[in-house]
Amino acid sequence: MSATTKALTVLLLACFGYYPAIRAQSIQGSNSPTDSSYAIALKTYHNFLAPEAGLNRGSEYIDITYKIKKGNPYFGDDSMREGSVCYDHVVYENINLLFNEVFEQIIMDIKDTVFRMTLNNEQVDSFSIGNHRFIHLRDSLNPSAPRNGYYEQLYRGKVLLLKKEKKTLQEGEPSPDGVDKYVVTSVTYYLVQNGVYHIVDSKNELFDLLKANKSELKKFVRSNQLNIRKDKENALIKIASWYDNLTP
Repeated sequence: MSATTKALTVLLLACFGYYPAIRAQSIQGSNSPTDSSYAIALKTYHNFLAPEAGLNRGSEYIDITYKIKKGNPYFGDDSMREGSVCYDHVVYENINLLFNEVFEQIIMDIKDTVFRMTLNNEQVDSFSIGNHRFIHLRDSLNPSAPRNGYYEQLYRGKVLLLKKEKKTLQEGEPSPDGVDKYVVTSVTYYLVQNGVYHIVDSKNELFDLLKANKSELKKFVRSNQLNIRKDKENALIKIASWYDNLTP
């Protein structure tokens, strides 16, 4: 982003009293009275730059899925879906995106071409695909924080529930066409309390974490017929919301 563009951004957003919050805005709205002012300023910014190249600063995406014999490296399926991204402090909406979870690449179409490009991870704060929102965790001095990467935000209140779906490429047996590759998927859930990240992949880990409210939690799980082992994600979201309302 050029100095002129940055100066314009500051001016536009400062006029609406919103510039200090732009980095924290990310994808999820806050329902605050200043939301409409922010939207007007952002629209003015994009209209000024149109046709803008703010996102077109990545590298061309090289598709290697043809080498994969089993599994899918992407979040969801391999089709582009509408989403948005907070990129270099600016929110871009109504963009078709694809997320490669093997290489942690956010992929978008290059307008008016048949090519695709990957966004620079260093400049991405958060993004969404459909109704799924991802935040970018960077290296931190917090000893409990997981490694740098993109984490799906399942719930946010006084506590934060994150999901990390990790996909890796494994090599199979050699074949006449070379070595077959396949995708292996693992999922980890984190409940964040007071800035501390706790892994909650099992019922016992969850009960140990919320042991001060263990009896109430067991009653809530039973009364709502939650199955943490078979329907973990849905159960954890409901428990996070319940616990959020329980804590002062």
